[in-house]
Amino acid sequence: MKKFLLILVSLLVIFVLGKNLLPSNIAFDYHDSTQPARIKEFTYDLKNGQIPPRIAPGFSFNLGYPVFNYYAPTAYWVTSAINLLGIEPINSIKLSFLLTVIIGFLGMYFLGNELIGYPAGIIAGALLVSSPWMAVQIFIRGDLAEAWFIALFPLTLYLIKKNSDHQNKLLFLATTLTTSLFFTSHNILSFVGMAILIVYVLIIKKNLLRGFAVIMLAFLLAGYFFLPALTELKYTHAIEIATKAGPYSSFLCLKQIWTGAWGYGASVVGCDDGMAFMIGKLMIILAFLGIFWGIGNFKKIKNKWLFCSLVFLALMSAFMTIYQSEFIWRIFYPILKLFQFSWRFLDITILASSLLAGYLIFNNKNFFVKAGLTLLVIVNIFYNTKFFTKFPMSVQKLTHDLLSNEYITTSVVYYVPEYLPITVSYKDWLNYQPKKTSYKIDPYVNKGPVVSRYFFPVSTVKDTPFYKEAMTLLSGEYILNIHYLSYWKIYVNDKLFIPKKFDDLGRPLVNLTSPSTVKIIYQQTPIEVAGNLITLLTVAGLLIIVFNKNLWKKLMK
Repeated sequence: MKKFLLILVSLLVIFVLGKNLLPSNIAFDYHDSTQPARIKEFTYDLKNGQIPPRIAPGFSFNLGYPVFNYYAPTAYWVTSAINLLGIEPINSIKLSFLLTVIIGFLGMYFLGNELIGYPAGIIAGALLVSSPWMAVQIFIRGDLAEAWFIALFPLTLYLIKKNSDHQNKLLFLATTLTTSLFFTSHNILSFVGMAILIVYVLIIKKNLLRGFAVIMLAFLLAGYFFLPALTELKYTHAIEIATKAGPYSSFLCLKQIWTGAWGYGASVVGCDDGMAFMIGKLMIILAFLGIFWGIGNFKKIKNKWLFCSLVFLALMSAFMTIYQSEFIWRIFYPILKLFQFSWRFLDITILASSLLAGYLIFNNKNFFVKAGLTLLVIVNIFYNTKFFTKFPMSVQKLTHDLLSNEYITTSVVYYVPEYLPITVSYKDWLNYQPKKTSYKIDPYVNKGPVVSRYFFPVSTVKDTPFYKEAMTLLSGEYILNIHYLSYWKIYVNDKLFIPKKFDDLGRPLVNLTSPSTVKIIYQQTPIEVAGNLITLLTVAGLLIIVFNKNLWKKLMK
C-alpha cells in the first residue's frame, strides 16, 4: 500500500503539477529572462573544455563576463547536462524545474517518514511541492537556484540522518555529494542551509563526527566554487550593486503570506504587490495544527529539540519577511543586506511548515485521521494546479527572443550586472544598455580582438572566446576587446603584458611602437586553480575512503 501511494502521488506530482513543465512546443516566460542564455553559455563552456565554467564569453558585447565564477552552479550543472543530451535550452529549463518538484517531493517524503513516521512524508511532500510559493519560484520568478535549494534541502536532511544511522559506503558518498550540491544551489540561502545542517547534526546527536565529516567534505568538494567566489568577488561590482536596493523595500504584510491576488508582476513596496507571496492556506492550517498536536504529545516526542527547532524555523523565517522584523534587519544589516529580498525567507518557511504538518500523525493511531489527511493533501495538489501554469508561448518565439545573438551579447548582462569586473566603469557601462530611447553604441566591439583607435589595419589571426591573436602593422594605441581581469593573459610579442590603462568598458589600452603580435589567452587564476585542486583532492580522498576497507573501518571506529 505504501509503495502504491508513493507511486500514485509521484505520478500526480509529475503529470498534474508538472504537466506544463514536460518538454513540448509550449513554454512560458518569467522574471529572470536570462536563464536560457545562461544555460547556452554554460553548455558552450562545457563543450569547449572550460570545466568548471567560469565566464560567459558572449555576454556584455562578447567581452567575456565572469558570471559563473560567482553564481551558485548546481542548477546549471543539472540543466546544462539536460541540454547536452540534445534538448534545447528552453525545454531543458522546464525539465530542470520539473526535477526540482519531483526531488522536492521525494526528499520530503523520505525525510517526513524518517523523522516522524508514515504517512508524514506524503503529507509534507505533497504540501511542499504544491505550495503556491513553489509555483511562484517556477512560473513567475523563474529562479532555478532557489527552486533547487528547496528541492535539495529535505533530501540532504534525510541522507544525513540515514548516514548517521548506518555505516554504508555508498550512503556516505551519496550524502556527501548531495550535500555539496546543496551547498552550491544558492549563493546566500545555502549559507543559511549550511548553518541549519550544523545545528541539525547536533540535534540528531548520533555519530556526530560522521555528520560533521560529511559537511566538511561537502564544503571542500565545492572548493572549485567557494574559494574563487569568496576571495575574488572583490574584483567585481557585486557588493556595491547587490546592496543598493536593500531589503527594506521588499517587506511583506502578514496577510500576504495567507492570501492575495495572483499576479505575474514585480514585487513593490506595500501590501499590494504585483507578485503573490502566498505559501498555501492548507499548509498554514495543518502546520499550526501540527504544532498544537506536537505540544499536546510533547512528552512522547523522541527528539524534542528537532520539533522545537522546526517550530522556531517556521515562525522566525515567516517573521523575517514582514515589516515588523525591520529592527532585526537593521541590527544585522551587514550580513542580511546580502539577501536583497526579505521574502527569500519564505523558502525556509515552506520547508519547516510542511514538516510540521506531518506531526499531525505523530502518536496518532486513528486510521481515518491519517487517511483523511493523506486524501486532503492529494486533493490540494489538484486544487493548486491553477498556480502551476502561465500564459502559453511557443518555444520557437522564446528561443527567438531570449537566445538570439543580439540578446545574448547586448541585453542579458544588464539583468545580472552584479558581476561586472571592477575594471569597468559601472556608470559608463550603463550608457551602452539597449533601450527604447537612445543609447551609446561602441564602434570597436565585435571588430576583432585588437582594434586601433584610429582604425589602422589589424590582421586577425584567431578570434575565439578563449584564445585571440592579432598582428598590427603600425604604431599607435590599440584596444583589446575583453573586460579585463587577471584570468586574461596578454602577450605582446610573446612577452607578458599587464595592462595599467583601461577605457570605460574595462578594455586594456596598449601603445605599440612597432609591428607586433598580440595574444590574449583565457587562463584560470591561481586562486581558481587552487579551488579546482581542492575539489580534485577531495574527490580522491572520498574514493580512497570508500574503496579502502581498512581505512573505512578505522574511520567508522
